[in-house]
This record gives sequence, structure tokens and C-alpha cells, in this order.
Amino acid sequence: MDAGKTLVLHFTNTCGVARVDWARTRRKVTGMRPSNPTTDYEMEHLERNLRHHRTAGSSPKTLEWHQLSIGQFIAQHGGDVEDLCADDLRQYIESLQARSLAQASVVSKVRSLKAWGKWLAEEDYVRRDPFTRVKVP
Repeated sequence: MDAGKTLVLHFTNTCGVARVDWARTRRKVTGMRPSNPTTDYEMEHLERNLRHHRTAGSSPKTLEWHQLSIGQFIAQHGGDVEDLCADDLRQYIESLQARSLAQASVVSKVRSLKAWGKWLAEEDYVRRDPFTRVKVP
């Protein structure tokens, strides 16, 4: 792929469809089912969250961790952030466990997503933290 071009990955799940645009320099999201694109609205929230972390002085490794963890969830979940609920994260946890990921990997991804949910609420993108009732496995 030439520099400056964008890799477009399309994913869906039972909750809806999302379009994920990843620039060539970003990590590719893998392991999800291809489908038709509809929106990259959640990706805008991810980019805003990463900007928040950059301005707060987070390390490049932390930024990469959040980008990968949240990006994979967005790719599988689809839909809008306003529609997120605790059950969406629980379904995602089940899908991670079904893929036989190490428990530490599942916990790491869930911690990132819970932090994202808290940030969405603090920034008034959602009325309340959608993941507050989900326990870290």
C-alpha cells in the first residue's frame, strides 16, 4: 500500500455495523467479520479519547494499548456510543474468552474499555458510564 493511502476495514456484529478507517501507520484490527460500512462515529470518539491521553502525557505504549483495545471493540460492536450498554461489554468479554485469549489479555482490554466508558460520561458524550456495572473478569 502506498504511503498516505487509507486501509478501510468493514466489520459487523449482532448489535449493528460500523466502518473503521485505519491509516497505514495504525494497527490493523483483525479477527472480526467483514461487512458493509455505515459510520465511523465511534472512531471519532476514539480519536478524541487518544487526544485526551496525549495531552495528559500518556506514553506511546499507553496510546497504542487504548487504540488497539478500543478499536477492536468498536469494530465488533458497531452502532453509536449513545447506544452502548453493559451487556455490549459482557458480550465482547465472552467473545474474547471464546477466542481462548489469556486471562491477562482479556483483563487488559476490559480495563481499557471501562476507562473509555468513564471518559465518555465525563466528557458528556453519553449520559452515564455504560460499563460501570461490568466487573473486570
